[in-house]
Amino acid sequence: MTPLAALLCLAWTALVYWFIYLRPWTWALTLSLIPLALIAIALGAPGVWVTAANGYVGDSFWTLGAGGRFGVLTISGVGLALIFTLLAAKTRVIVRQYHIPGPILLLVDLALGVLLFGIVYAVSPQVFYSFYRLIFADLPNQWVIDTIFDTDQLRKIARLPEGGSLSDHLAGLSLWAILPFTLWQHLQKKH
Repeated sequence: MTPLAALLCLAWTALVYWFIYLRPWTWALTLSLIPLALIAIALGAPGVWVTAANGYVGDSFWTLGAGGRFGVLTISGVGLALIFTLLAAKTRVIVRQYHIPGPILLLVDLALGVLLFGIVYAVSPQVFYSFYRLIFADLPNQWVIDTIFDTDQLRKIARLPEGGSLSDHLAGLSLWAILPFTLWQHLQKKH
């Protein structure tokens, strides 16, 4: 992360916190934090900037027709909304039910969030493969999930390198977005 990227990320994170400060903790506000968290992380990821500016040249996404691209984007969007809704529900339960000091509670919440994300991320190839079977009739009916929690793959997507695939960048941004998304909710609950 460059100093400029770090500054942009921190400035955006502070701006969002200022926006939510003293607002009631509603589901609408919580769900609005999803794209705001993704933007915060994207601002801090110059490797994503460069690759996106080049249009993800050679990415397999571009080999799909318009319907295939629309389907992949829809699955991704719905999947992200569901994951972050689960993360928000988890945070609400944790914050309301447990009377543990704030920093410890936040760390436990973040660890559970990464665990939940990791499991959903490990299962997602099966969802996409099922969709690809609708597009490509010659694909066999098979199980494509390797493991239920792949730490090596999570480390790979967390790097957000220049030249990464669109899929890896979206997954990496989502993984890192758990941090501001959860932090904002913990800060908001105090007001």
